Amino acid sequence: MKGIRKWITAFAAIVIALSLTACQGDASADDRNVPTGSPESVSAQPSVGSESQTAELNERDAQKLYNNYIEINNHMVGEINDALTQYFSNVNIESGEFELVKENINNYFCYYPHSAKYLGYAQEAYEAASSKSEKDALDQAYLNFYPSLQKMITILGEIHAYTKDDGFLEDDYAKSQEQHTALMGVLEEYFMYGEEFMEELNTVASQREKEALEQMKAEGYEVLYTLNMAMLSAEDIYNELYRQGIGNENVLDMDLTLIQPLYDEFTSYVDQVLQYDQDKDKLKQEGLYMSVDGMRNWGFFVTALQNTHKSITVVLEKVQAGEPLDMIAIRMSGSGNGSVSSFAEGLSETIDCYNNLLAY
Repeated sequence: MKGIRKWITAFAAIVIALSLTACQGDASADDRNVPTGSPESVSAQPSVGSESQTAELNERDAQKLYNNYIEINNHMVGEINDALTQYFSNVNIESGEFELVKENINNYFCYYPHSAKYLGYAQEAYEAASSKSEKDALDQAYLNFYPSLQKMITILGEIHAYTKDDGFLEDDYAKSQEQHTALMGVLEEYFMYGEEFMEELNTVASQREKEALEQMKAEGYEVLYTLNMAMLSAEDIYNELYRQGIGNENVLDMDLTLIQPLYDEFTSYVDQVLQYDQDKDKLKQEGLYMSVDGMRNWGFFVTALQNTHKSITVVLEKVQAGEPLDMIAIRMSGSGNGSVSSFAEGLSETIDCYNNLLAY
């Protein structure tokens, strides 16, 4: 279980990075009738950092392959990891035999929706990558990963179907051992090749992101550029905390000399966002100040960003004072509380608000 939890944490940051551009890159500009140069078309450029994709696939297919990689990545750190965490909270991961952790059979349940849909993403990406005569590092990493990914999606789907309607009660867990053996048999391979795939995807995504941000700035989308830089600087803090192994319980082990410069940069971008918050004309010019069904989407983003900043500010103040985090703050869920976990939750919420802001 510890290995699984560590793996989940390690790749939470990667999905954050991808989310900054994924919502804009889910279709080509032609597909969505977005004029060239508009904010929504900025990151919808095909295959930055992957020459073979541009050379062998047309623009639409290259973008579709990359988008499928994004979907797979997000599925891995989302539904798959949620399902594994849930399953192994009920079943002993240390045992090769199926063994419930708790006596209460009602806990034996694996929530895993729409496995057929995710198999579709995986299969489409596999066929597209396989068809290329010259495969880049990301393509090859995915081709290596696909067999274990396909097995994992299938197995989790079967476990979900078996536990959804208490089918295990009808045959006294007869299929549980078979399913558990299959799951344990693919875990190591899934983790190993999954890590390689996500590392390569992160490399390509970072390059695409860098070029998209420069394009934003060059085309005059100053607010949009600042929003992304604010989230990226917060992500840098998150990644450094992870690299140092810092969580709620050991914040005093933090190397503040490495965190403080990142925090100062984050603070500077937050201050810029708050300045733009007072300039409605500029926000309207970039299509960011709007109201849908009475909801002020820009306001949601600003609030989420402020809460994220508040959380890490309180954490660093505690570290500077040589004090551990307040246990009440640790136990409270939601962004804005003074804890490392609240900072991570706030960053995720900020990105969701950003994606929603650009979705309209």
